[in-house]
Amino acid sequence: MREKDLSSWAGRPAGGFVLVGVVMFVLALTILGLTLFGLSSFEAQFLGNSRAEVQTFYDASSGIEWAKQILVVKQSLSALKDPALTRPANVVYVNAFRVVNPADSTGPLSLFPPDSIEIRVVADNGTGARAMLGARFLAQSLDTLYKHLISSSSTINVPVNFNGSPRGNQTFLNGSTWQNSADISWWSVARGLHFVDNVGGVPYPEVAAFISAHPAEAQAIGATYHLDLGGSGPHYYTSAPQGANYTVWDSNGGPKIRVRGLAVWMLPRGVRFENFVQLDGSVNDTLIIVAGGGTFNPGDPPTGIWFAAGFKTDNNDPVTYLVSDARVAIEYGGANNDGEKSRSTSLAYLSIFANGVVIAGPNADRGNTLTLAHPFPDPVAARLYTLGVLPNIAAGHAARFQAMAGSWRQFDATDEPD
Repeated sequence: MREKDLSSWAGRPAGGFVLVGVVMFVLALTILGLTLFGLSSFEAQFLGNSRAEVQTFYDASSGIEWAKQILVVKQSLSALKDPALTRPANVVYVNAFRVVNPADSTGPLSLFPPDSIEIRVVADNGTGARAMLGARFLAQSLDTLYKHLISSSSTINVPVNFNGSPRGNQTFLNGSTWQNSADISWWSVARGLHFVDNVGGVPYPEVAAFISAHPAEAQAIGATYHLDLGGSGPHYYTSAPQGANYTVWDSNGGPKIRVRGLAVWMLPRGVRFENFVQLDGSVNDTLIIVAGGGTFNPGDPPTGIWFAAGFKTDNNDPVTYLVSDARVAIEYGGANNDGEKSRSTSLAYLSIFANGVVIAGPNADRGNTLTLAHPFPDPVAARLYTLGVLPNIAAGHAARFQAMAGSWRQFDATDEPD
């Protein structure tokens, strides 16, 4: 056999092998590029679908809030079926029904006693993303907040003894009350025609939001407390803060609050009067004091409205509303010790809505009394609701929906709505 002469290959360049290597490398890069392109396309599609699903979830959530607002205004379950209503974007189905009777989705909404309702909403963005949410709410009437003598989101306290002397028999409360605290022992201490209408469900007073909604139109007043612009419409007033922890702390003798028309006095950090206060107005005038909590002495509980020596009245006083997200205190025991000593005092039309209320009448040794009353039926509150001049009640609306714990659910988006 003839042997091949391989010596001629020894000096030749290895160009062929380099070419094959380059081709293989380019091929590998091509495969890798195609793979990455495919992965990026899948990832983009996945992220796009995820964004669409999240968006429909938020759309359905917006639909629930929209349904609550419609029900507050219309106070009828069937209102959600009105074809003239414009639903939020991507909301294709809305329904509300009573929890005790899911078949009832057309009747009037009961606020007192409160209805338990469920709202279900479906959102669909038209590209396959779909979400169905449901939640249960307790429909509450807010007009009852100011149709009581006292509505307290905390406690009501009428002490038997105050500043070392008996006070319970000198404190007369005439009207209904509503409180969150289960302690109603004050009821047997105070005198007068009063009763606990309900326990639980009093909302927290939304004082800060109310005050921040009216800053531009509020007129500053000085130490004379003249809230007397008059006229048919509401007028808002405010006072410059006198201290870092309170708005007004008045220790002058016998200050007078002069009210003409509908006056709303806003005090972000509370007001305290050391001496008895004279309320100057008439049954045709309305005084609304809205106050946040203030601290007047170290160790004092946060207090929004503090009459430390009670009132001086002439039986022709303004309709009065006291509203605070802290405590409201009416006590006959300030610098003047016992308020207006010469006679008994009374307010014929008073409503207190606060996060705690304390009322202590005059010292028993003088025989004078304090009488606070709220009339029934209430001839004024409906107009104030319409004007929106009271915290927690938007203009024209006197209801709200309180979420029921653990009731928020997301259903299978492929299910048909019930």
